[in-house]
Amino acid sequence: MDAPLSSGEYVIGSVDPGRQIIYTRNPDYWGKDHPINIGRGNYDSIRIEYFADSSAAFEAFKAGEFTFRRENSSLIWATQYDFPAMENGWVTRETLDDGTPPYATGFVFNLRDPKFQDRKVRQALGLMYNFTWTNDNLQYGLFQQRTSFWETDRLKAQGLPEGRTLEMLETVREHLPDRIFTEEPMMPHTSGDAPIDRRNLRKALTLMAEAGYAPGDDGLLRNADGDVFSVEFLETRPSFDRIITPYIENLKRLGVDATYNRVDGAQYQSRTQTNDFEMIFGGYPAGLTEGRGLSQRFGCEDKDDVFNPAGFCHPAVDALADFVEAAENYDEMAAAVSAIDRVMRDEYFIVPVWYLGKHWIAAYDMYEYPENLPEFGIGYLDYWWINQDKADALKAAGAFQ
Repeated sequence: MDAPLSSGEYVIGSVDPGRQIIYTRNPDYWGKDHPINIGRGNYDSIRIEYFADSSAAFEAFKAGEFTFRRENSSLIWATQYDFPAMENGWVTRETLDDGTPPYATGFVFNLRDPKFQDRKVRQALGLMYNFTWTNDNLQYGLFQQRTSFWETDRLKAQGLPEGRTLEMLETVREHLPDRIFTEEPMMPHTSGDAPIDRRNLRKALTLMAEAGYAPGDDGLLRNADGDVFSVEFLETRPSFDRIITPYIENLKRLGVDATYNRVDGAQYQSRTQTNDFEMIFGGYPAGLTEGRGLSQRFGCEDKDDVFNPAGFCHPAVDALADFVEAAENYDEMAAAVSAIDRVMRDEYFIVPVWYLGKHWIAAYDMYEYPENLPEFGIGYLDYWWINQDKADALKAAGAFQ
């Protein structure tokens, strides 16, 4: 528990293990007058509170035990910000732009399982997820539908391949279907306002038939040997029940014997680390730039690594990743990533869901920040500051402890 030596603008002031840590300004900080630090490090102290339960954390914020909160629940953001501190005008809410690429999240197929080897099967199951209905009815219309593994115009595949991206794709044409070159990159399907979209249901039934599955007398899809097509969704977070359960019901309408198995955290970790699952809600990180780490997430050599939950492996992606690693400028790297995005979206090994592209900020009305925030970070611990007059007024009114 001894504080380590450091060279930053803050030092550890006090620690209450498991509950709180306070950082205090270092008056002897060597870089305090450096031009790059002008306007930064504006707090005399920074107090971080830890909570084992998210509900307890929210209640503590409402009571003023801490004063700044980054919200991550659409349910709470849309329905629970009506407490006295809000009504008194003590707490304000803001939605700020977030330019960083979101995680490529969705319902991940474990490609190590033979039942998911057929792309048509994966597409059929994906058609049963209804983003429109889910977003409008369960997520309060707050999200956007994810299209790319890199949800940024700088890197994601768009339109027909051309230029340097096309040149790179030509080097691996033998591993790719013609549609990669003649069609725009695969987009998520569109869905209607009803819980299940009947057009997508018909498409899914056709795809399953082409993959060798037909409905039996009980409505369940079976292959030529009479085996029922079944899928288990593995999850540990209760908050995802409301998202996954409607998807399960739609899959049952298709004829899939779909089950939802919510397990404790230890079992979930054990099963996912040993690839003992069929489908999970997961994803892949995406960067503003890519390098050698791309092969660890999507390469064949590490296809059973925990960073590649789907076990995705494709010779074209392996070859195109070499262009990424060898790139000597941003444009070369971006062209290669765009080519890889096009291939992976076509493979459809994850059902794309939503992304936010925003920061939800709730804070007691004393924080201020520069007019033009950077694209890739809000910097509330860096270049924001406190209006002392507002802070004193809130304290005098009993807004926080």
